[in-house]
Amino acid sequence: MRICIPRVQGRGAGLGNELIPWAKAFIASQELGASLMHPAWGLNKRGYRRYFATSRFDWMLPRVLGAILPTYTFTENDYRQSGELDFGAALRVFARRNGLLEKGTYILFLEGMWGGYESIAGAKDFLRGVLHTTRYTQANLYDLHRRLDGEKLQVAIHMRQGDFIRATENTEFCGKFNVCLPLEWYVNVCRSIRSAIGTNVEFILFTDGDESALAEFIAEFQPVTTLRQSNADCSDLLAMTVADLLVCSVSSYSMWAAFLSSKPYLWFQPNLQEVDGFLSIWGHEPAQLPPDGLTARNVMELQQRRDGNPGRGVPVGVDGQLPELLIQRMKEAIALKSATTDLIRYGATRMRN
Repeated sequence: MRICIPRVQGRGAGLGNELIPWAKAFIASQELGASLMHPAWGLNKRGYRRYFATSRFDWMLPRVLGAILPTYTFTENDYRQSGELDFGAALRVFARRNGLLEKGTYILFLEGMWGGYESIAGAKDFLRGVLHTTRYTQANLYDLHRRLDGEKLQVAIHMRQGDFIRATENTEFCGKFNVCLPLEWYVNVCRSIRSAIGTNVEFILFTDGDESALAEFIAEFQPVTTLRQSNADCSDLLAMTVADLLVCSVSSYSMWAAFLSSKPYLWFQPNLQEVDGFLSIWGHEPAQLPPDGLTARNVMELQQRRDGNPGRGVPVGVDGQLPELLIQRMKEAIALKSATTDLIRYGATRMRN
């Protein structure tokens, strides 16, 4: 009996933070042919167990198993020593070193935020599937679908407030997480989008903030919101992943939405770090520095390419000004949404000679 368990620290963290160890545990279970356990949602003070229909006491079984069976923990040091970026490849190195493929019974604990999103790409489909099967989610997604115009550009706006620190005019945003972004930024971004696209755009607001505090934003942009939906943690995240453009907060929740999506997303430029004339979220961290850091290697590649393509993640300053290439992408996205030329939606297309 081999079991991979994502270890929950303390009373647990936000959904975005808990998904990373779970993704690691899934990948490990696939590599080792092991059973997979979910995080101990019963410990989490945010009550996520209501989505996953788990017991309040689901934390007890991992502790009992860990007390009676041989245990291993795959640590950040093990990951770094493997020399691999992909989590599955790093896990295989660890498994060979510890003979895990030959052993029949043990617990393997996975934990931590280290390794980053790129290392757990192999778990994307698993996590999408799990989130889609959570309670309340399909009802919320269908309710949102009914209120959207499928042929307009859909722009997801994530305003994280709640337990985040309120910014002041003296707030230094560079490299700082868990801080509310200025409402001015969101307003300027949305004005820029509307100026470029006209009325063929639909804003969708996802927020844990107070509706009255956002009254002016809501009055100006008339967004579709999920403020009236209950139990929307999972459905909001999934809805953000399918928008044509995502305007992120500086949070792991927004990061997960961008990671599970394939569409462009905007990032608050003052939050980014400057690395050799380029901007990045993580480039200042020791593991990302030359000669082996992935960010450093990507910067070197970009220096050689010089093609000016902004890529999927687009930094945008407080003024909300958007690069022309992104505006062109938005217009192309609108064209692709038309039912008139979509064959499987009763559309038609010109004959080719």
